[in-house]
Amino acid sequence: AEESEEGIVIWGVEKNKTFYNLCTPDGATREWRFDEPGRHEITALRIGNNLTIRGSRLGEELSRTVALDDRPWYQPLSFSLGKFLGSAETRTSFWIIRADKIDVVAMTAEKIGEETILVDTEEVAARKVEIRAEGFLARLWHGTYWFRKSDNFFLRYESVHGLPGTAETIVELVSTAQ
Repeated sequence: AEESEEGIVIWGVEKNKTFYNLCTPDGATREWRFDEPGRHEITALRIGNNLTIRGSRLGEELSRTVALDDRPWYQPLSFSLGKFLGSAETRTSFWIIRADKIDVVAMTAEKIGEETILVDTEEVAARKVEIRAEGFLARLWHGTYWFRKSDNFFLRYESVHGLPGTAETIVELVSTAQ
């Protein structure tokens, strides 16, 4: 994350996908860009309680505005949930755009405890957060995040993204070296 005049900028790179996030210091997203050359080029911008999504997805033009309520939009959960951990709340509700379908979904995050996890052969005290989609899907899917207890820095994410028997998705910090 880097600070700019507009807010906090978080870049993410996953294989040939690039994600740009512009957030407020409390973790709320203001702008999101998703680029996968030849497949997706999408920009989303929140103004008030309207989320405007424009670009192209799989060769088709995309242009729509989704009305939101006052809940924050948290796009880079590795950043935004770390900010939530610094609050007195034990549970929060927020909006997110699913990058795989470009759907806007209401989610809930809940602080569920602390444990020690292994990062680069080092034991690290961590705080654990569980996320779920709101409504019917809450019973069918969840994801778990771990953040370093000392500064709420992202360490690990685990979830199954598919039908039962699908391999677990794990995203983790591989080194604590500076």
